[in-house]
Amino acid sequence: MSGPPGANDIRGVDVCIDECKKWVWNIGSDNGEVDGYSCEHGPMLLFQRFFKERSPRKFWACAACRSRKDCAAFHWADNKKMSRFLEFDRSLQESNRWSTQAGWMLSRYEIHNPPKRCKKSHRPTEFLKPKENEKLNAQYFFSSHTTATVCNMIQSLGFKRVLCLGTPRLFEELKQRGDAIDCMLFDIDNRFHQFYGPHEFQPFNMFNGYFFNENHLAARQFAAECDLILVDPPFGGVLEALAQTLQMLWKWKEIDLLEKNRGQTNPALNPAGEIATMLFLPYFFKNKISNVLPTVAMSDYCIDYENHRTYTASKKKRGSPVRLYSNINPTKLAFPRNEGYSFCHTCQRYVHQSNKHCKFCKTCPSIDGQTWIHCFKCGKCVKPGRVHCIKCNHCQPPNHSCEENRKRRSLGCHICHSLDHKRTACPSLSSSS
Repeated sequence: MSGPPGANDIRGVDVCIDECKKWVWNIGSDNGEVDGYSCEHGPMLLFQRFFKERSPRKFWACAACRSRKDCAAFHWADNKKMSRFLEFDRSLQESNRWSTQAGWMLSRYEIHNPPKRCKKSHRPTEFLKPKENEKLNAQYFFSSHTTATVCNMIQSLGFKRVLCLGTPRLFEELKQRGDAIDCMLFDIDNRFHQFYGPHEFQPFNMFNGYFFNENHLAARQFAAECDLILVDPPFGGVLEALAQTLQMLWKWKEIDLLEKNRGQTNPALNPAGEIATMLFLPYFFKNKISNVLPTVAMSDYCIDYENHRTYTASKKKRGSPVRLYSNINPTKLAFPRNEGYSFCHTCQRYVHQSNKHCKFCKTCPSIDGQTWIHCFKCGKCVKPGRVHCIKCNHCQPPNHSCEENRKRRSLGCHICHSLDHKRTACPSLSSSS
């Protein structure tokens, strides 16, 4: 147990989100004195690692970085000896905050196509070199078409105060549309300090709700008063942690409205008591989002990036796999008809022309840009090209292996070896500590 396990011995890793709440987001804590660790990116998250032939083991790791090459902070939870990387406490964490007054300048390696007066540029993402570290802060900026469409939608819905969480391209566009919309950018990339003041930009870690600057009261107040949150997270981030940060922001809004309206209902919150939120993630996160943010639903609208090698309409036949998720009433999210979107009166939402309504399923079933086909034996719509396999008892690709499929389905839970659930739903997780 003293050394790190081999890669072949590891079965999986899960975040212990319930145990993180008190330390990271101060949920359920009366005095803030909760055991936990911090690194230069704020409070760390508690994870649990599963092994083939050993009991699970918990550890603390950075909330922002997925690789220890980017942030070496790591500590086994059952190790009483303090790691040399974790000599952080609340006071030291405060002293390591980034200063808004730091007068560093961008180097020539951080920009491309530099303008003559870069400090006064209104669109820094057009010449800042995007960060490329996939496991830390890879940056993919929205295409100009997607940016314009989303901002037009925001204006048509009448939002006035918009919090841009990791969406610098949308922030730039909204700022250029006049004083009708007040917006603020929260982003982990501190290079934006060169272009925006503290009332426009705050360095922020969306996976633990951590402000890197001491003077962030104005930013927190803006977050509490905003009526829309835009979120474009790294696709490899911990979604459970992001969900907790969003719920923290929603709670700030609820408290602010209670103080201003003395407990009366306010239309700024949806029926679930949440701020209107737009989230941008690939369609294959649909089930995960449904679990961590039940009120946030996926739409058909495709999001294109200008500097991603595949997530653009020109690179894929079915378009980008990234979708717009939102807790806004889907009847209000009107997507451009000239791009093939139309309103389905049965589903009460806008869908793409490839997503045909199924009268048997009573829904528009496709999520990946293809036209799905109803299988009467399965009792649901399936991807085109799938055929019903009698042995597997559901639709599969034509050249699939029934034996391999049977093995995958019979794996079950590798913690308790039960076949009726997977690891993430294992009852033993709640009892392991």
